[in-house]
Amino acid sequence: MCNNMPNIKILSLFSNQLEGLIPPNIWKCTHLEELALSFNNFSGNVSREIGRLRVLRELDLNANKLTGEIPTSITNASQLTLIYLSSNSFTGPVPDFGNLRQLQVLHLSENNLTGVESAYRELGFLSSLTNCRNLTFLDISNNPMMKGIHLASIGNFSTSVSSFSASNCSIRGIIPPEIGNLRNLEVFDLSKNQLTGFIPTTFPMGCKLKSLNLNGNKLAGSFPQSLSNCPSLQVLDIGNNRIQDTFPVWTGNLTDLRVLILRSNNFSGTISSHTSKASLPFPKLQVFDISRNAFIGSLPHGYIRNFKAMMDVQDNHRGDQGWFFFLFMDIH
Repeated sequence: MCNNMPNIKILSLFSNQLEGLIPPNIWKCTHLEELALSFNNFSGNVSREIGRLRVLRELDLNANKLTGEIPTSITNASQLTLIYLSSNSFTGPVPDFGNLRQLQVLHLSENNLTGVESAYRELGFLSSLTNCRNLTFLDISNNPMMKGIHLASIGNFSTSVSSFSASNCSIRGIIPPEIGNLRNLEVFDLSKNQLTGFIPTTFPMGCKLKSLNLNGNKLAGSFPQSLSNCPSLQVLDIGNNRIQDTFPVWTGNLTDLRVLILRSNNFSGTISSHTSKASLPFPKLQVFDISRNAFIGSLPHGYIRNFKAMMDVQDNHRGDQGWFFFLFMDIH
């Protein structure tokens, strides 16, 4: 291939039915800046020769049948800004991406990766990314063998990070309060792990968070009202934990909130009425799940009357997603 087109800069073969090994001649295309092979059936290992692509900026190998370890030579492509390796069968440690100073997007989800191969092993995978000052998007979710990952270094992440997803990675330990330092964070997903301790109370004024998903951990303590500092919240899911608190009336003031899931915790007491006269509660709420708690009394009629977003067919229908639902446990 590169013998005939030695100066090729963009090679896009995505969304076909190509199979077998990735053609070895591709690694000789040293002028490549973009390589897209996603949504095919390529299999086998990725050659260490990938390190020859020194000017490569975008690499997309998503949704193939690739196996083996991610070659450490990938870090020789120091101009990489986008790396998509999700939905394969990669195993073994994650290379140290710390010297990819231009890296902005890193997708590693839905593989069988186990950790990090670097001098930062004792600190875990996240420490190897603290030098990536342009990183905005990190998704390592659905790598259930990543038991060694630590969250302690999350406060050292670049403030440019806007989305961090690490669902179903067997992560233990606590959520560090330093997440409040990530001023541009919009999506934070640590669901389906083994986290303990408390939900941090350090969400600052002007917080940009839009989605917080901590479902399926072992978090205890109260539900931090500092989340009211995040006026753009649309999804708030802390279901299936051990939170002990009364109903968070303040969530009714989150005017963009569409999903509120508190199910299977230790919430108790009566559900107080919304106190603000300036606005009605939950104007855009579409999912309301407070089942399997210990609430008593009755649900204030003001809430039910204002669940208008659940009644708007055009707003609620989402094609293949079906209908949003309204679910809550009978309150005794």
